[in-house]
Amino acid sequence: MGGITILLNKSGYSKGDEVEAAISVDLDKPIKARGIVATLIGVQQNKTTHTRHIPQAEIEEKRKLGVYTDVPYTQETKVEQRVIFKQDKLVAGDGTFQKGEYKVSIRLPADAPPTSLEFGHDNQMNTWKLNVKLDIPFALDINASHDVFVGGL
Repeated sequence: MGGITILLNKSGYSKGDEVEAAISVDLDKPIKARGIVATLIGVQQNKTTHTRHIPQAEIEEKRKLGVYTDVPYTQETKVEQRVIFKQDKLVAGDGTFQKGEYKVSIRLPADAPPTSLEFGHDNQMNTWKLNVKLDIPFALDINASHDVFVGGL
C-alpha cells in the first residue's frame, strides 16, 4: 500500500522556530482524497500522587478479615494529559495522490516548553509531534508522525 514519510529540516528546534518538513507520498495505486493535512501538536502530561494515611482502626478491621498490610498508607498516582498547542495546515487540497513531494512549515509558539521524555522535578513531561494525514473519504486515512525535539530550559 505504500505510505507517507516525513523528513524534518533540523534535528532540534528552539521556541518560536519554524518547523519545516518535506512530506513524501509513495502509494502503490492512485487514491482520491480530500487532501493532505499536517498538524503540529504539543502535549503536556502532569503527574500527581495522592497519599492517604490508613487509620489504625481500619488496619485492625482488615486484619480481622484476613487482609494484612505492612504499610500504613496508600498511594495513587494519576497522569493527566492536555494539549498545549495544536495547529493544522492544509498541505494539498482535493485530488488524486500516488507519488509526490510536498513541503510544510509551521511555527512553534514563542513560549513552547522544551521536550522532556520523562517526568522531572516539576512532575511534567512535554512532547511535540508533527502528524501528517492523507484524508481519504469513507476509508481509513493514511497517517505518519514524526517527533519534534524542542530544546531549552
